[in-house]
Amino acid sequence: RDDLVTGVQTCALPILRTNEAGATASVDDDRDERRLLIAGRRVPLHDARTFLHRALLQIDALDRQLLLGLHEGFCCAELADRFRRSESCVKTRIHRARCRVRSAVETSVREANGLDAGW
Repeated sequence: RDDLVTGVQTCALPILRTNEAGATASVDDDRDERRLLIAGRRVPLHDARTFLHRALLQIDALDRQLLLGLHEGFCCAELADRFRRSESCVKTRIHRARCRVRSAVETSVREANGLDAGW
Protein backbone atom coordinates (compact mmCIF):
# COMPACT_ATOMS: atom_id res chain seq x y z
CA ARG A 1 0.00 0.00 0.00
CA ASP A 2 2.80 2.44 0.83
CA ASP A 3 4.53 1.72 -2.49
CA LEU A 4 1.29 2.47 -4.30
CA VAL A 5 0.77 5.69 -2.37
CA THR A 6 4.37 6.75 -3.00
CA GLY A 7 3.96 6.07 -6.71
CA VAL A 8 0.73 8.00 -6.91
CA GLN A 9 2.21 10.72 -4.72
CA THR A 10 4.97 11.23 -7.26
CA CYS A 11 2.58 11.26 -10.19
CA ALA A 12 -0.15 13.28 -8.54
CA LEU A 13 1.81 16.52 -8.19
CA PRO A 14 0.95 17.35 -11.82
CA ILE A 15 -2.69 16.61 -10.97
CA LEU A 16 -2.58 19.43 -8.46
CA ARG A 17 -1.23 21.89 -10.99
CA THR A 18 -4.27 22.16 -13.22
CA ASN A 19 -7.99 22.58 -13.02
CA GLU A 20 -10.77 24.01 -15.13
CA ALA A 21 -9.99 27.59 -14.08
CA GLY A 22 -6.26 27.35 -14.82
CA ALA A 23 -3.23 26.71 -12.67
CA THR A 24 -3.98 25.76 -9.08
CA ALA A 25 -0.38 25.08 -8.26
CA SER A 26 2.85 25.91 -9.95
CA VAL A 27 6.50 25.29 -9.24
CA ASP A 28 8.54 28.21 -7.96
CA ASP A 29 12.00 27.40 -9.36
CA ASP A 30 13.53 30.79 -8.52
CA ARG A 31 14.25 29.72 -4.95
CA ASP A 32 16.77 27.28 -3.55
CA GLU A 33 13.97 25.18 -2.06
CA ARG A 34 11.34 24.11 -4.54
CA ARG A 35 7.87 25.32 -3.65
CA LEU A 36 4.45 24.86 -5.13
CA LEU A 37 1.73 27.48 -5.20
CA ILE A 38 -1.31 25.69 -3.80
CA ALA A 39 -4.46 27.49 -2.68
CA GLY A 40 -2.67 30.83 -2.88
CA ARG A 41 0.19 29.77 -0.61
CA ARG A 42 3.80 28.92 -1.34
CA VAL A 43 4.27 25.41 -0.01
CA PRO A 44 7.65 23.65 0.26
CA LEU A 45 7.72 20.56 -1.89
CA HIS A 46 8.22 18.23 1.08
CA ASP A 47 5.11 19.68 2.78
CA ALA A 48 3.11 19.33 -0.44
CA ARG A 49 4.10 15.66 -0.60
CA THR A 50 2.96 15.16 3.01
CA PHE A 51 -0.40 16.77 2.27
CA LEU A 52 -0.69 14.70 -0.89
CA HIS A 53 0.12 11.48 0.97
CA ARG A 54 -2.66 12.20 3.47
CA ALA A 55 -5.11 13.02 0.70
CA LEU A 56 -4.30 9.82 -1.18
CA LEU A 57 -4.93 7.75 1.93
CA GLN A 58 -8.42 9.25 2.11
CA ILE A 59 -9.54 8.04 -1.31
CA ASP A 60 -10.65 4.56 -2.27
CA ALA A 61 -7.91 2.02 -3.06
CA LEU A 62 -9.31 1.50 -6.57
CA ASP A 63 -9.12 5.22 -7.24
CA ARG A 64 -5.47 5.29 -6.12
CA GLN A 65 -4.72 2.35 -8.43
CA LEU A 66 -6.45 4.09 -11.33
CA LEU A 67 -4.44 7.28 -10.78
CA LEU A 68 -1.22 5.30 -10.64
CA GLY A 69 -2.15 3.28 -13.74
CA LEU A 70 -2.90 6.46 -15.65
CA HIS A 71 0.44 7.92 -14.58
CA GLU A 72 2.22 4.75 -15.68
CA GLY A 73 0.87 5.31 -19.17
CA PHE A 74 -2.15 3.04 -19.33
CA CYS A 75 -5.07 4.48 -21.24
CA CYS A 76 -8.57 4.46 -19.77
CA ALA A 77 -9.60 1.52 -21.97
CA GLU A 78 -6.68 -0.57 -20.67
CA LEU A 79 -7.50 0.36 -17.08
CA ALA A 80 -11.15 -0.48 -17.64
CA ASP A 81 -10.19 -3.91 -18.92
CA ARG A 82 -7.72 -4.48 -16.11
CA PHE A 83 -10.15 -3.51 -13.34
CA ARG A 84 -13.27 -4.89 -15.05
CA ARG A 85 -15.09 -1.59 -15.20
CA SER A 86 -16.52 0.31 -18.13
CA GLU A 87 -14.30 2.93 -19.72
CA SER A 88 -16.76 5.67 -18.75
CA CYS A 89 -16.66 4.44 -15.14
CA VAL A 90 -12.85 4.63 -15.15
CA LYS A 91 -12.87 8.15 -16.59
CA THR A 92 -15.43 9.29 -14.02
CA ARG A 93 -13.54 7.71 -11.12
CA ILE A 94 -10.25 9.28 -12.23
CA HIS A 95 -11.85 12.70 -12.60
CA ARG A 96 -13.54 12.49 -9.20
CA ALA A 97 -10.40 11.13 -7.52
CA ARG A 98 -8.34 14.02 -8.90
CA CYS A 99 -10.92 16.49 -7.64
CA ARG A 100 -11.02 14.89 -4.17
CA VAL A 101 -7.22 14.78 -3.91
CA ARG A 102 -6.86 18.37 -5.10
CA SER A 103 -9.54 19.56 -2.68
CA ALA A 104 -8.04 17.67 0.27
CA VAL A 105 -4.56 19.04 -0.43
CA GLU A 106 -5.85 22.59 -0.78
CA THR A 107 -7.77 22.24 2.49
CA SER A 108 -4.66 20.94 4.25
CA VAL A 109 -2.64 23.87 2.93
CA ARG A 110 -5.24 26.39 4.08
CA GLU A 111 -5.30 24.84 7.56
CA ALA A 112 -1.51 24.64 7.90
CA ASN A 113 0.33 27.21 9.95
CA GLY A 114 3.62 28.86 9.10
CA LEU A 115 3.33 28.80 5.32
CA ASP A 116 3.95 31.94 3.26
CA ALA A 117 0.83 33.49 1.76
CA GLY A 118 1.01 34.46 -1.91
CA TRP A 119 4.16 34.96 -3.97
